[in-house]
Amino acid sequence: MPNASAQENEQVVEEVLSDARDARQISLVDRIDTLVENGIVANAGGKQLKDCLTHNGALHLLPGRLHTDGFFIMLIEKFA
Repeated sequence: MPNASAQENEQVVEEVLSDARDARQISLVDRIDTLVENGIVANAGGKQLKDCLTHNGALHLLPGRLHTDGFFIMLIEKFA
């Protein structure tokens, strides 16, 4: 049985994307790299964020890991 986090996050997005044929998920790896390159996030912070990426490139922050609340962030692109 999937954990509650997956049911609240990944599975919801998967269902939405299965119904939205004109949308796709974009990995956040390149976005994190851009933040580091532009000096918005330090190299160490970029590595920490990358360590929190799911297998498909979504960001899953857990309480206590980065001294933050829990967040699930996924970038979805809609195309024509």
